[in-house]
Amino acid sequence: MAVQDGARRVSSARRMRRLSGLAAVLAAGAAQAAGPQAKLLPYEEDYSALGAVSRTGWERLKYIPVGSGWLSLGGESRTLYDFRRNNGFGRFATDPHGYWQQRFRMWADYRPTPNLRLFGELASSAVAGLQTRPVQATDRNALDLAQGFVELSDDAAAPTWRLRAGRQQIAYAWQRLLDPRDPANSRMPFDALRVLYQRPGLSGGLLWGRPVQTRVGSFDDRSDDAQRLWGAHVEKPLYTGMQGAAKLEAIYLDTHQNGRRYAGVTGEDHRQTLSTRFSGTYARWDYDLELIGQRGHFAGQRVRAWQGSLFAGYSFDQAWKPRLGPRMEASSGDRRPGDGALNTFNGLYARASVFDGSMLTTNVRYFGPELVLRPSEKLWVDLYVLKLQRQSLHDGVYAAGWRVVQPGDANQARDIGVRKVMWVKYRFNDFASLDVYVHHTSAGAFLREGTREGRDYFYVAPYLTLRF
Repeated sequence: MAVQDGARRVSSARRMRRLSGLAAVLAAGAAQAAGPQAKLLPYEEDYSALGAVSRTGWERLKYIPVGSGWLSLGGESRTLYDFRRNNGFGRFATDPHGYWQQRFRMWADYRPTPNLRLFGELASSAVAGLQTRPVQATDRNALDLAQGFVELSDDAAAPTWRLRAGRQQIAYAWQRLLDPRDPANSRMPFDALRVLYQRPGLSGGLLWGRPVQTRVGSFDDRSDDAQRLWGAHVEKPLYTGMQGAAKLEAIYLDTHQNGRRYAGVTGEDHRQTLSTRFSGTYARWDYDLELIGQRGHFAGQRVRAWQGSLFAGYSFDQAWKPRLGPRMEASSGDRRPGDGALNTFNGLYARASVFDGSMLTTNVRYFGPELVLRPSEKLWVDLYVLKLQRQSLHDGVYAAGWRVVQPGDANQARDIGVRKVMWVKYRFNDFASLDVYVHHTSAGAFLREGTREGRDYFYVAPYLTLRF
C-alpha cells in the first residue's frame, strides 16, 4: 500500500507539473494581448457596453448575443507551490518538500432580459505531494457549484434595487469580516438572499444566509446547518474633490456558530458585530481606519470583544512610485479565563492576516512600516516588517481553523515575534500574472517558552494565474 500511495503521489505531482507547464505556455502566448481588468468577484464585472461596439478577440467571449439578451463567459486557472518550514512554529506537521495546488474556475453571466440575471460558476481544486496531513476541503474539491444565483433588478441601465438569491461569494469593505477566502485552493461561498441598494451618494444592502460547507467530492457541498448569519452594509461617500475622496462604511452582522471552541470549552457562539470604516485619499496620502466591536454569548459567557486597525501611506512622486506608511492592528483576547466573560475576538469569515493563514489576528497586536514599489506598470512589490505581540497575557495565539499555535497559559511573555513579508506581482497582461509571496516570522519569547520550543517560521508560495 505504501508503494501504491507513493506511486499515486508521484503521478499526481507529474500531472501538476504538466499543468503548471501548460499554464506557463499559455501565459507566454497571451503576453501580447490586452484584456479586461479582473475583479475579486467576477459577478461585479459588467460588459454590457460591448453590445454597442464591434467585438474582436476576448470581447467575443465577454458579450455573446443570445436571443434578446446576452451571455458573458470567464475562467481562471491558478497553479501554486506551497513550501513551509516549521509550520505552526514547529508545532504542526510540515511537508519537507512542499506541495502543489491547482485550481480551475469557469463562470457564465447570462442576462436574458434587462431586469433578469443568471450567474453560475463551477470550480475544481486539487493538490499533489501533500503527505503530512489529511487532504481537506480547502485543499481539494473535485468539482462543485461555487456560485449560482438569480438576480432581479428594477432598472437595467442604472438599477437602484436588486434582489439576489442563491449561492454566492461575498466581500465587504476590506474583508475584515466577510471574504471569499481567495488564498485557499477552494474559495468559500454562502447560500444567501441579498437585497442590494445603490444610488448616487448611498449604497448598501441586507443579507441572510449560511456559509457553504465545502467537501472534497463532486457536487456534495451543502449549506452549513451549524452556522447562520444576517446583516446589513451601508456605504456613503463623504466628499470627492481635486485633492482626493473619502467614504464611510458600516457593517452589522448577527452570527450563530455552533461547535465553536475556545480555551477547551465548546458551545454556540452567538455574536452581534458592528464595524465602522473610514477610508480615502488626500493629496498623496491614503488611509484606512476600521473599528469593530462584538457582543453576544458563548457557552453561558458574555462576549465582549473588539478589533481596531489603521493602514496609511504616502506616495512619493519619484521613480518606482514608492508608497511608505504604517500598518497597525490590534484584536482583543480573553482577559481573565473563568470570569464569565469571553473577550476573544472572532474574525468570523475574514480574509487572512497573511496569505498562508499561519496566524489569526485574534489576541494579536502588530505595528510596523510598509513600503510598496511599482518599478513598472507590470511589476508591483509590497514589503513590510511588523512587531507582533499578544494583546492579552491570558489568551493564546491561533492559526487558520482556530488551531492553537500556543495556549494562553504557556507563559507570561508578550512578545510573539517579528513578521517580514515580501509580495511580488508581475502582470504579463490582463490575462496572466505571476506572484511570489515570501513570509518569515521569527519566534519570540511567547512562542519559544513552553512545553515545546517554537522555531522561526518560513513560507514561500510562487503562483501563476491565468484568467479571461
